[in-house]
Amino acid sequence: MVSQLASDIDSPCVADVSSALSIPESGAHMIGDHTGDFLGIPATGRQVTMSGITIHRVTNGKLSEHWAQIDALSLLQQLGAVPR
Repeated sequence: MVSQLASDIDSPCVADVSSALSIPESGAHMIGDHTGDFLGIPATGRQVTMSGITIHRVTNGKLSEHWAQIDALSLLQQLGAVPR
């Protein structure tokens, strides 16, 4: 569990690929405190940061696809689950 979670959008971007499709993209940066079990890792009390990217495909005004990728290795290193 990560508590006191805050996030910022680093680089919002919207691209119109055609009249029927737009792909908003943004980079995200989150920070929080590791206060409870997270993926089987006991609480460390450490403040951790995580970055990632999300991409949404919008078709006819509706969300049709969503992709997300986070830097999980960095997060696991901060929690001491894998060596740096």
